[in-house]
Amino acid sequence: MKIINFINNHIKLDIYLLVCISLILTLSSCNQEYSNNQTSRLFVSSVSNLNTQMPFHNVLVQKKDSLLKYDFWTKDTTIAKAEITKLENQETILFENHDTLEYIAPYYLYKDLLLFTHSAYVETTKGQKLKPKKFKSLVENKSYSTDITKLKTPNNAFNIRETISFKDQNITFLWKYFYKEKLIHSETEKVPYQCFEISDQLFIVPSTQDNPYPIYQVSKANKSQVDLTYFTDLKPQKKLYSLTDSISKKPAPNTYRLCLNGYQTLYYHGEEVRFRKGLAYLKNYLREDAPLAEQDGYINLHFTINCDGKVGRFGLELLDKKYKQTEFNPKLINHIVQKVKKLEQWNNLEKVSFLGAKDVKMFFLIKIRNQKIVDVCP
Repeated sequence: MKIINFINNHIKLDIYLLVCISLILTLSSCNQEYSNNQTSRLFVSSVSNLNTQMPFHNVLVQKKDSLLKYDFWTKDTTIAKAEITKLENQETILFENHDTLEYIAPYYLYKDLLLFTHSAYVETTKGQKLKPKKFKSLVENKSYSTDITKLKTPNNAFNIRETISFKDQNITFLWKYFYKEKLIHSETEKVPYQCFEISDQLFIVPSTQDNPYPIYQVSKANKSQVDLTYFTDLKPQKKLYSLTDSISKKPAPNTYRLCLNGYQTLYYHGEEVRFRKGLAYLKNYLREDAPLAEQDGYINLHFTINCDGKVGRFGLELLDKKYKQTEFNPKLINHIVQKVKKLEQWNNLEKVSFLGAKDVKMFFLIKIRNQKIVDVCP
């Protein structure tokens, strides 16, 4: 079936024609500016494929009679036609879907199997007008924190604090995981960043080219506050950061990274990823010197295993025997997390490839009876 029939049958929207014009755009590091006095709409790239959830780094500028597209990394500016075009003899379509611009183009995964990327752009909201040099002078050598209320990892028990620090053209991310006000775990990652001004809006790209982070729009910035908007959920999401003390070196956080931002596969896809020494060993390992739970139920610890075999990005669900949310002894929670994050022996980790993923989502469901650990699965 031709792609145009697919669009007509499954996505009920009009594909409108735009007139192409040309524009030369020059980009340069953190001093980049693109000024435009005409009224325009900006659409920021969200994910390059709705299945893999991989961020990518393009911005579309729509004016009355044109749609301009450019790439942060290649520094290229092109015209994105809102009409059916030919790419390697296959049809390509860019279309508007409410507040997002979506792009469908073919690519070949296997020799005889034709699949399609489905990329999405999300329209920005207007933020504070701020020059790149001014932003850099405001945030350099400063740290800002916010509470994280939304995770991709299931969680109903951890309170997570995210801190970002700016220094020497790098952003350092620090995540602290608290349970009942007790610090259980912390992890950090340093990422180089660039910033760009486009149509009076400032954007931060904290990424390496082979492992992109989401684009952030600077909605507001001053001496005491930085508000960032990101677009990975197909709509603008804001994080409001307040000035805080510099990142403490005590206790030293774990250095942890996702090998590929975007989709993380589940442990049972393809060749199952399992702890190499088995569940019997794991149960005894967690039981050793474990504090009493203070009640019975289930502790469900979620985490991600990266391509290096390291464990991080925790989530925590606590349930009683009737599967209702409950609480456990913080000393036991700390004991379990400290034990789990030391695990490094995982089967089949090198075979992970489902939807291009490099990292694996995993969980341990720990059964508590008579206030003690009696079983672990899967």
